[in-house]
Amino acid sequence: MLNLFENKGKLPIPTKQKEKLTLLEISSDDWTLINNLIYLLKPFYEATSLLSGTKYPTIGLRLFAIQNIKEYLEKEDDDQSEILTTLKKFVLQSLNEYFDENDPQYKLLVLYGYFEPLGYSILSTAEKTKIERGIKQKSKELSKAPNSNTVASASSISSAHISQSATPKSNINTQNNNNNKRLASFLKSIDKYVPNERASTKKISEEISLYGSLCRSNSSIDALTFWKVNGDQMPLLKEMAQVYLSTPGTSVPSESAFSTSAYIGRKERARLSPENLSYTVFLKDKLLSSIN
Repeated sequence: MLNLFENKGKLPIPTKQKEKLTLLEISSDDWTLINNLIYLLKPFYEATSLLSGTKYPTIGLRLFAIQNIKEYLEKEDDDQSEILTTLKKFVLQSLNEYFDENDPQYKLLVLYGYFEPLGYSILSTAEKTKIERGIKQKSKELSKAPNSNTVASASSISSAHISQSATPKSNINTQNNNNNKRLASFLKSIDKYVPNERASTKKISEEISLYGSLCRSNSSIDALTFWKVNGDQMPLLKEMAQVYLSTPGTSVPSESAFSTSAYIGRKERARLSPENLSYTVFLKDKLLSSIN
């Protein structure tokens, strides 16, 4: 379009049409505004492209993208025009309304960002401390889970028998304690021990310390590569990262899956069983990537 207006005098068209083109020509002020809008919105375009990926974790990158865009909008360059300054203020105001730091969803986003090296790099010390406190608590709960589940199963069976024989409550507690001791003795005999809460807390603290050190030295590495390379050194954190980072950062993967399903399940293939349809949808992008 720019070339069209610059070379309109050379176009093989009547003078009247050239005059019409001149009337439609964008003024220098309009061009300035357009250029400012392009400059302002380019980071949003790039962030959308980054978060629309389907081959790598994106939920942790959301926080990184949002915080960096906010910094970009807050920054005022010396040679920045008044128009761009005003536009940045308006956009920043809208962005803060969508991503309020006191909103529970934003706090959840901070948690997801912790397990992404790039997200970790922009968290404040207070945010990291709060998340790490929650991770330690979660680790305690997980360390208790295998033992408590086993005991619960045994207790449920014995309690059914106890209810039938009307055994007093004190006897139930005594029997449960005996069951726990017997379980511990059995696990010890096969070199498996009941998880110790203090040992678990110490181990997760060591993993958190190591994770922070690795993130500081590898802050630019993507999450997938980071956990593939370093995950074995931090098994507890790796397990949590697999849970949290499996969430997509945008609806793009879901929309793509629905679109693929609609294409594969069109009326020409209406006789496909639900099971075969699900397998075909799952394999479609895998087969294409292997061919390419």
